[in-house]
Amino acid sequence: MAGSKMANTYRENLMVQLRESYGKLTYTYTAHNKMANRLDVKRKRVAIFKILLSATSTVGLIGTLGVNQFILKLATTILSATLLALTLYYKDTDITQVILEHRKAADALWNYREAYLSLMTDFYKYSNDELSKKRDTLTSEVGKIYSTTPRTDKKSYQATQRALKDEEEQFFTPDEIDRMLPEHLRMANIEQVLKEKDNFET
Repeated sequence: MAGSKMANTYRENLMVQLRESYGKLTYTYTAHNKMANRLDVKRKRVAIFKILLSATSTVGLIGTLGVNQFILKLATTILSATLLALTLYYKDTDITQVILEHRKAADALWNYREAYLSLMTDFYKYSNDELSKKRDTLTSEVGKIYSTTPRTDKKSYQATQRALKDEEEQFFTPDEIDRMLPEHLRMANIEQVLKEKDNFET
């Protein structure tokens, strides 16, 4: 009986760890999406701004305002310099590529988030050893993705907090994870199933 309780406790700990890993993965997945979306909005705004600068500086729009030649030349020079600076900066940073990298990271993490969800759904059909091996495999594979993807920034972090109603630290209370999980995987239901199974075994 004691061995059964110890095994049951280990099994509960496995589920807790899987739930926390799922929560962290969901957090990181959301952060990459927020980052990509925000950068894409920025890219579009800069593109529109560059078009306006280009049009204003090349068609002589300022000249139609009746300003003198010195101010006209100065304004045109400033507009041209601003346009050149923006073009060079975004050419060097290649914002489109950065957006694609964040999208790619989010797509990869989504697959593993679903893998964690599937493992938790199939939790009771696996032995402890099988669960441990599957957990270790997922941890290793997700770690490889983390090591090769671009980092998200503070704004994305804050946007993710708002989206997931998270605290400042990457810590998830059972209630927070419950809000991200389907009802059948929420802690109250899991505890009830484990209790019934324990009573059946004893």
